[in-house]
Amino acid sequence: MHLVSHNAEESGEKAEITVEDEDSCPDPLVIQEAKIKSPEAPKKSVLSDKTENNQEEKTITGVVTKATFLHYARSTGSLWWAFALMVLFLVTQALQLASIAMLGRWSEYPPDRQQSATIVVTILLLGGGLCVCSIIRSVASFALALRASKKLHDSMASAVLRAKIEFFDTNPSGRILNRFSADVGSNDDLLPQTLFDFFMCAFLVGGSLITAIAAIPFILIIMPPLIWYFLRVRNMFVVTSRELKRIEGLSRSPIYAMLNESISGVATIRSNNATEFIKSKFQESHDMHSRAFWGFLASSRWLGFRMDFLMFINCSVACVLAVLFSRQDWFGVDPVIFGLALSMLLQLGSIFQW
Repeated sequence: MHLVSHNAEESGEKAEITVEDEDSCPDPLVIQEAKIKSPEAPKKSVLSDKTENNQEEKTITGVVTKATFLHYARSTGSLWWAFALMVLFLVTQALQLASIAMLGRWSEYPPDRQQSATIVVTILLLGGGLCVCSIIRSVASFALALRASKKLHDSMASAVLRAKIEFFDTNPSGRILNRFSADVGSNDDLLPQTLFDFFMCAFLVGGSLITAIAAIPFILIIMPPLIWYFLRVRNMFVVTSRELKRIEGLSRSPIYAMLNESISGVATIRSNNATEFIKSKFQESHDMHSRAFWGFLASSRWLGFRMDFLMFINCSVACVLAVLFSRQDWFGVDPVIFGLALSMLLQLGSIFQW
């Protein structure tokens, strides 16, 4: 037996191979194994893994930071426009409560006083101011949201058009199409309506709770446990729904990618009789996206049921305590304010979950 030395081409180092016969040649498989054991091989595998990881679409974890909301508010023009819109929502809600309370007071007055010009003009001014503020609020909300969407789209398009070639090598066309179609479509179509409904419902809920507390302060007895349960359920839902929406966004990219690839390579697919294979792959990607979307809908209904249950308890306890305290003369309940509070609490049964 003797040792035959083989120079490794890439590492420059020698790898020793044992050969039993002098006249026999080294086995090529053994030589290849010696090359793989050279120090240069791990470097290549690391580079290849890094290249493969660049092709994967990664998701962001954690909460949505305040910087995201501030950036969207600045996209409307400036933070002052966003602050003015919040003030407009507050004024509109105050006018709504004042109009309902004034109508209740007006119904209690005797007939001769109901025809007073001062009261009639006051009611008309409150109603007219409510209509004008509601129209301005709606127009301003959608105008600012569309301005923010336009600015964000222009910034996104400018960044992609000025990107390096490496960006298009590491990001498939389906992923880019997903961002410009689904995500930008959400900013243009869903986000303005969702923001308007959210702020309208939020100020309506706040006004209803303030009115109920002003009419029947003893309702504060049940507020701490309801608020505790609300915060607990809310935290569970926010974390779950945020991750589900991120999974949904990631699972949507393969659908766009397969559509683009199938259209451009339809001749190759048909010539190789791979239609059924492509169809099965597309169905698998579509099912993955449907599972994530269905999970988001299920979690939303889970939250909605519990929010409706909270408002049912709140309204029921308020009615029972109001009758009990009034019958026992423990507390004087104003019928007008209580009627306003009760009507507002009944409205919360259908909008509080949103």
